[in-house]
Amino acid sequence: MSPDGQRSAAGAPWAWALLAVALVAFVVIAAVGTRPPANDREAMLAVAETVKCPTCVGESVAVSEASISKTMRGEIADQLAAGRTPDEIRAYLAQNYGDVVLLDPGTEGVAVLVWVLPLLGLLGAVVGLAVLYRRWGRRGPLEATDEDRRLVADALSLGEDEAVEA
Repeated sequence: MSPDGQRSAAGAPWAWALLAVALVAFVVIAAVGTRPPANDREAMLAVAETVKCPTCVGESVAVSEASISKTMRGEIADQLAAGRTPDEIRAYLAQNYGDVVLLDPGTEGVAVLVWVLPLLGLLGAVVGLAVLYRRWGRRGPLEATDEDRRLVADALSLGEDEAVEA
């Protein structure tokens, strides 16, 4: 705030630049923050984490101890050893066990909404904050009305009357 009580918009460009840098850093970290698996077991678990156990509730094949999950982990390991890609393995498992075993939503049809709606929500929140910030910056100084001055004068005179009585 400035000395006269008004909000200053001088920091606004700096704040927006900081927000843009943070957003870009977040996207870069999310995009390149994953590292390739170090060994065959990590590669198998990376695929198994994206596949749902057909008999368990809310567990991936990677953590489930059900016999079907153990079998599926073996299938994943065998297919990785044969040179298949994780996407090919997931397609194979979906073909054999149904699409419901895939934990990652697809990028086609209605499933694309899973990816798009959070981004639209984030964009809406940023736009909403920008609109609010502009409104707050446009407010001029607040000025007391005659009614406000009268109320303050009455309150002060009541305080003076109490001080005189004491």
